[in-house]
Amino acid sequence: MRIVHDKDVPFEKTRSRHRDPTLEFKYLIHGAPGTPHNFEFTLAKSAGRFRSPRHRHNFDQIRLCLEGTFGGGKDDTLHPGQVGYYGEGTYYSIDSTDSVVLLLQFGGANGDGFTHYEELHKAYPEMAKLGEFRDGVFFRHDRSNLPPGVKANQDGYEALWQHIHGKPVTYPKPRYRAPVVMDPEAAKWLPDAAQPGVSRCTLGNFTERAITIAEVKVDKGAEWIEKAERAPKLLYVLDGEAAMGKETLLKGTAIELQTGEEVRATALTEMKVYTITLPYFSAEELVTERPTACTAAA
Repeated sequence: MRIVHDKDVPFEKTRSRHRDPTLEFKYLIHGAPGTPHNFEFTLAKSAGRFRSPRHRHNFDQIRLCLEGTFGGGKDDTLHPGQVGYYGEGTYYSIDSTDSVVLLLQFGGANGDGFTHYEELHKAYPEMAKLGEFRDGVFFRHDRSNLPPGVKANQDGYEALWQHIHGKPVTYPKPRYRAPVVMDPEAAKWLPDAAQPGVSRCTLGNFTERAITIAEVKVDKGAEWIEKAERAPKLLYVLDGEAAMGKETLLKGTAIELQTGEEVRATALTEMKVYTITLPYFSAEELVTERPTACTAAA
């Protein structure tokens, strides 16, 4: 189990500029590179207008809007409290105002895993020698005699991924035509029969890997138990406080539970917790090594 209080983590500018350089991040928890369960759990803050061209990824993203608005300015716009699921291969664009978003990026159902920020940071100086990142796009200086699969103008993340892994990105066929927006205000809360004083609402279940987005409410004084059954689970306290042994869980506390681990806490005040269950992979799939920035350069 890992516990991080976001108040203890400073915002910092992104060190790779494949997206808008005004973005700031609190890097809360990340997974193990080279595994299907690699992930990056962050708070992302944009000051002023933030724009990103229409693009897609070979991994999944889930965003919870905490402040401001985030999205493409149309039906996919998130308002405070709303959640968006951005499946692998699904195109989306961003044209937003000031916002603070809790962002999870992780390997999706296809098992390709996720290349996290530290790997992008290492590759950025090398790519900066070959071209320029501008408005989310990488423009190569030398556009003559490009190898197969290498584009002159390329999505910034795609260009970094290709440089790290030594091969073009292969995108899964999208299961969803657009980001899926979920509104907890429209969800029904159901009491947890095994835990008096605890209620739950499930916002969405995605793919055969059982990716689950949910929220939990706990009455003051009630005992709350949250377990990662078949796959790791990430938690973020939205409101309230709870005692867990000598640890106090506060608004802004992020928790990672590995498979089989559990949180057992008593609510000191009424509290609300946001939960995400990562995709399920078999034991055989989890031992498959995937290249990272270090292994690809070896």
